[in-house]
Amino acid sequence: AKLSGHFLEDSYERHFDGRRYLNGYSYIFLTFSSKSVIEAKSSSSGFLRNLSVRPPKPDEIRNAASVAQQFEAVLQNNPLLMLEPLKAADFIRRGEHGEDVGLLPEYLNFFGTADMNYPLEFESSHIRYGDDIMAKAWYVEDADAYPGTVNSVNIVSGMSLGSVPVTLSGGAPIGFDLKIPHVVNRYVLTLPRKTVEQELEQKKKLMTSFSLYSASCRVNAQELEYYLDENARNGLVTVKCFTDVIAWGHPSEIDHIRSQVKTAFSNLNMTVSEEMKTMPLLYYAGIPGAAAELGYDYYMTSEMNGFLCHGLWDGYDFGIKGGVVKVCDRNRMIPFSIDMQSVARDKGYVNNLNILVVGPSGSGKSFAVNHLV
Repeated sequence: AKLSGHFLEDSYERHFDGRRYLNGYSYIFLTFSSKSVIEAKSSSSGFLRNLSVRPPKPDEIRNAASVAQQFEAVLQNNPLLMLEPLKAADFIRRGEHGEDVGLLPEYLNFFGTADMNYPLEFESSHIRYGDDIMAKAWYVEDADAYPGTVNSVNIVSGMSLGSVPVTLSGGAPIGFDLKIPHVVNRYVLTLPRKTVEQELEQKKKLMTSFSLYSASCRVNAQELEYYLDENARNGLVTVKCFTDVIAWGHPSEIDHIRSQVKTAFSNLNMTVSEEMKTMPLLYYAGIPGAAAELGYDYYMTSEMNGFLCHGLWDGYDFGIKGGVVKVCDRNRMIPFSIDMQSVARDKGYVNNLNILVVGPSGSGKSFAVNHLV
């Protein structure tokens, strides 16, 4: 910590120096591939064979770049979003000591947890890095695992008070609230509207043909009929999607990790399955750029908005630049500054300089006011 010689400033720096905190990143990767690769089953993944797909032609690269620019332009229309396009050096580059750094090495060594010199040991149900790290995967198996209704936000009971709720994104229970090292991979596969509708029609006919013998088939046929009607009436966007969580830790911690992941999904009213046969394939598909290698048999059909409700787009206001009051993010325990005085008044956020400090005995009211003074 850099000390300034001022008692309160130095006390603040010493308090947070070396302190552990919760951190997280969200990335959006647009992956372009061929139909034959996308529709291949997991048994044909590039993890299990040599990649025989031809390199893309220049025109295909230009078309992909054009679509990516259109995607960026749509997101840039939202003033609440700030996009930072990734460059080649963000994926992989040489560090100060000649080591590989960037998104690819970070993902492959579980974001600094594993030593890249460790040999990877692949088993059907897990991945091991030497004797110290074991990684496992959990995923949402099918649409029946989803609740009947979903919310785009999730109320954090521990941070809410009375009529003043504090909300995070709908997927927060498997995001920031899951306080173990983990990665959440969410795949969205867009297909032509006619292709999806034909697939649902065929499934509805199959369910209808068995409805006399099974009540569940009859219900499924009715639900598909209702969805197709809503789709035609309101123009719903139907996609193929998949969600998995890869978590890691010392082999002795796996039971605790398993309990944490299942509890997190239960907070979303979702049933999760532990991958026992093809965990390395899920790990491989999560590598940036390898999303098309996820087996088509993993995907389920969903309406776009319903799937996006469980997004992980949590953001935090880190205050006005040059702020003078130092507080702490209660959820991640990260210190940051906000301004409550002159800059806020100049920007029109407040009209006067009065402050009300409320807190129980011993909560630090005097310390906070002394710091302001």
